[in-house]
Amino acid sequence: MARLAVVLLVTLVVAPAATSTRQPLGFLWPTGVAVEPDGTLLVVENGNGQVDRIDPARGTRSVVARIDRAYAVALAPSGATYVSSPRGVWSIVVGKPARLVAHVADAGPLAAAKNGDVIVAAGNEIDRMRPGGSTRTLALDVTLDGPHGLAVAHDGTLLVSDTGHGRILAVDAAGHMTLFARVGDPRGIAVRSEERRVGKECRSRW
Repeated sequence: MARLAVVLLVTLVVAPAATSTRQPLGFLWPTGVAVEPDGTLLVVENGNGQVDRIDPARGTRSVVARIDRAYAVALAPSGATYVSSPRGVWSIVVGKPARLVAHVADAGPLAAAKNGDVIVAAGNEIDRMRPGGSTRTLALDVTLDGPHGLAVAHDGTLLVSDTGHGRILAVDAAGHMTLFARVGDPRGIAVRSEERRVGKECRSRW
């Protein structure tokens, strides 16, 4: 069966009006990215089940984990790294095999909260996993349609890219949702400082 090879250009946004672009690196269908505290990147290659560590300054890459059909990656405040796949949520540590820590069918987008909880979208539901591994499904007051991105704001608000409905939703601790923004076909979403940023398809909307 033929596979589509996708080349991802590693781009650093260093200021609102300044962009630094590095050497392009070849990836096989990248679906997730996270920035580590030292500035290195973790990139999930769904096409070959790899999690790569990228040094943007040097343009080097190393494989830190192999997980079949890996999809998304999230970094917890504790330094723990989590990756989702159709089997569930995995914990990865450099130099050790990936460990399945929660069985969540069709686990997709991930986000980590300040208290160490990991939030994962599975189908049109959102689950919250405690550090010990217990998982519960959030009781939401609206119906989602194919969420493709999650992020946790600094005040604990969960932001959801409700892709099928073309909107970003804000979810409070009680599971109540409010409309944060209307965005055509929103995908990944990330929070930095007090800014919320949304990725649409293969381009960024800032």
